[in-house]
Amino acid sequence: MASGNNEQGHVPSTFFYSFCATDVVVPVLAFLLRIHAKPDKTFRKAEGPIVILVNHPSYLDPIAVMRLTRGRKVNFSAGEFLFRNRIWGYLFRKAGIIEIRQFTKDTSAAMGMMRVLRRNGVLAVFPEATRFVDGKSVSFDDGIAKLIKKTGAGVWFVRSRGLYLTYPRWSTSFVRLGRVEAKFGRSLTKEEVASMSVEELHSIIMEELDYNENDYAREKGIRFRSRRPAAGLQNIAYACPKCGVEFSMRFTGRDEIRCIKCGNRVKMLPTGLLAPGDSNSKTFEDLHQYAEWERSVTREQIKFPGFALSAEAKLLKKYDAIDFAHVGNGYLTVTAEKIVYEGTDSEPEDGIVYHKGKIKRGFKNRELKGHPIKVEFYISEMKGIVVNYGKYLELHDKTGMLYRFLIDGQLMFKIQQIVAMNGKLKA
Repeated sequence: MASGNNEQGHVPSTFFYSFCATDVVVPVLAFLLRIHAKPDKTFRKAEGPIVILVNHPSYLDPIAVMRLTRGRKVNFSAGEFLFRNRIWGYLFRKAGIIEIRQFTKDTSAAMGMMRVLRRNGVLAVFPEATRFVDGKSVSFDDGIAKLIKKTGAGVWFVRSRGLYLTYPRWSTSFVRLGRVEAKFGRSLTKEEVASMSVEELHSIIMEELDYNENDYAREKGIRFRSRRPAAGLQNIAYACPKCGVEFSMRFTGRDEIRCIKCGNRVKMLPTGLLAPGDSNSKTFEDLHQYAEWERSVTREQIKFPGFALSAEAKLLKKYDAIDFAHVGNGYLTVTAEKIVYEGTDSEPEDGIVYHKGKIKRGFKNRELKGHPIKVEFYISEMKGIVVNYGKYLELHDKTGMLYRFLIDGQLMFKIQQIVAMNGKLKA
């Protein structure tokens, strides 16, 4: 029996999910994006409950999964920031997508997932909880293994190739056309899951989802076409591999970033790999290797007791379910132990409201007034942070209050690295 449509984990709408999405929109998008994934008849007949586990290289992942699972309704999970658009939020809820507050305790989402599996439904989960940054999968805790054990679900793994290269998370130039392949890989029956411990199941999940798209790029050499393939790359590859200066790389147009200190040029190839821009330049072969070098530098820096990273910051808070209000200005300081905002704050009703990045009518001439505030976020209590590279990062305090900070775009990846290294998961 279908649950109420206001509940997390309700049965997806036949009209919105089966007809509009899987029968019309998804096949068209798969064709345009060159996603090759055929519906799997064996999966369609498999007994529920089932958890589909998928890497999260791109926003486009659900398209591949919906092609594979056509003929069977699947409840997906997605970050709550995707629901902030009124139209998309409405459609996502109708399609049964479970709204998740990333990196925080979310009982509503957990109950929604349990609801799907208790009615022998199918739940698609991205255990990494965040998209690939540099083409390589990331580690995660055993929460999904515990959920599978608790509900007695079977497990199906999806293997995709080319989704990250089609739409990298950091890219500001939208999709690049190449070739995407997706299929079901290994599966575990309910009986096999029942015979395993949580530790054994988690180990298998980690092994099955371990993947580096850069290796696929080297192996296949497929060209992914884009007019500006390096746009946004400077927000991840922020340090110069030749002179070592941080936050010195700039996007110079089309397929290249350049160091403003030494002139070192890094070129992004059509395959998604990297190459020196000229004979005097230096780089790494792929973005994962580049980012690993940056991580190694950061790891050494945070060992020093006096390490601190500080930047001017604008503070925004939620004005309503969709829009944010600029409520204060100050500085965001990051140490190895905590992230501190010190500046001004005010109520969202007294702030300057933005809609889709622009000040809303009636707020343009408002003068921002606020009171002094100091807020501390302890990194040891964090699983991760929500980041929109080049735009903003988001943190929750202990009460669940959401703080959005607008800072220099190149600082965000480094802050994210520090949280990954010293947070709960300690990468």
